[in-house]
Amino acid sequence: MEFKNINKQTTPILPKVVATLVVTSILLAVGLVLSPNISKTLFETEDCPNSTNLKISELKKLALEVEHDGKTECSIQLWKEVVKKRPADGKAAVNLAMRLTEAEHYKEALPYYEHSIKLGVGAYDAFAWYARTLKYIGKRPEAIIWYYRALSVNPKLSDITAELSELLVLEDRPYEALSLLGSYDKVIAKRDYFKARRISILTQITPKDKEVKSFTVAKSRNDHYFVYVGFSENKGLPFLIDTGASTLTLDEKLLNEMDIKYKIVKSDLKFKVADGRLITGKKIELSTFQVGPYNLNNVTAITCSECSSLVGQNILNQFDLTTKRKEGVEFLTMTPRDQQ
Repeated sequence: MEFKNINKQTTPILPKVVATLVVTSILLAVGLVLSPNISKTLFETEDCPNSTNLKISELKKLALEVEHDGKTECSIQLWKEVVKKRPADGKAAVNLAMRLTEAEHYKEALPYYEHSIKLGVGAYDAFAWYARTLKYIGKRPEAIIWYYRALSVNPKLSDITAELSELLVLEDRPYEALSLLGSYDKVIAKRDYFKARRISILTQITPKDKEVKSFTVAKSRNDHYFVYVGFSENKGLPFLIDTGASTLTLDEKLLNEMDIKYKIVKSDLKFKVADGRLITGKKIELSTFQVGPYNLNNVTAITCSECSSLVGQNILNQFDLTTKRKEGVEFLTMTPRDQQ
């Protein structure tokens, strides 16, 4: 074996590699000049179209189009271009913020929400997405306020109502959550839309939850306050707080459906309802009656076939009622007088 003969016959590899690279580069350069399609493929990602030299209106339109196609990251980049060029465009800022939240870039989204709010942008979806962002970064009390604000603009948002109720439970405010869900069922859905969710909350309530000195409900539906009232374990409904009603009133049908235990005090009672009509009902006594976390004994009530579910003064007189407006949301706090 003569190694030097083999070495003489071997062609050097490096010059071939260099030559191949040079030729490829030349062909590629020629291709880029001759074919705009090749240029587009190399310099423009498949997910995000080229936005160079687009007008503001065109950028917005493109951002909405890719957003509709589910290309969130691309939409974010396009909205960033819009906001950079038009910092006073509050709607663009909030669109960018919502897409950032959708992409789970929560901390990055915050300043854009705050900027849009300073510019006077007000929309229920913006409030709701801002609330979600605050929730995800651990600012629950602030998130609750913004959820309520979203519902004050659009009370029909069932998903936002559900999210807010979950957050209230996490913040140890289960009775406020029950009142919220109940008011939706009573005023918006007009049926037991959130019945299962209410039952779930009730089953998780502990004795500690009932040891609070006061509890709060928010004004949200039809400019009224609703409070959760209970008749037995896991049996309860939202009642409207009516300071103009003298007595607790219940629908006669409700007594039967919920199998509420009571005794008749007067079987033939004539009284006037809010519209001035004179109707006949019954005066009854409930052995137990729960308002939020508090149990009341031997409660007088009026029931009839046309009665609404109202908490009147005979119940309200047992509480000190205070209202407070917090960042645009009105709250009613009920404190039992026997606890003071």
